[in-house]
Amino acid sequence: AVRAEPALDVTVGGTGYQDDVAVNEDAAAALRALLIELLRNAVRHSSATAATVRVSAGGDLILVDMEHDGVSGPVGAARGIGRQVALHDTAESVGGTVALSARGAVITLPVAVRPPGPDTAKRACAGRLPRAG
Repeated sequence: AVRAEPALDVTVGGTGYQDDVAVNEDAAAALRALLIELLRNAVRHSSATAATVRVSAGGDLILVDMEHDGVSGPVGAARGIGRQVALHDTAESVGGTVALSARGAVITLPVAVRPPGPDTAKRACAGRLPRAG
């Protein structure tokens, strides 16, 4: 049987980055995996119906703040396999951190930001940040 997930209305915004900044592929892949897991968990475990994701970048760090409207869970709960592997280990694999809160999480990742160029354009494509606006 196929299990349907309830819909989640996600709003995304950001500050502090420019359209011409390319992000390290490893950090971009980790960020995608972390956001998918956090949003999935917001629906499954907190019954969230809406979430806001705010992205900011400065220097060589990217900060992602995800907040949802679901029912708060125990913040200090022991790390289960999902929390350990899917969140903390993924962030730590690229030198980042995940700090969980009652209604979301803050992800901090070093992004090894590099200016785009002819040799990096194809590789950077999947790791480009959306333009703020």
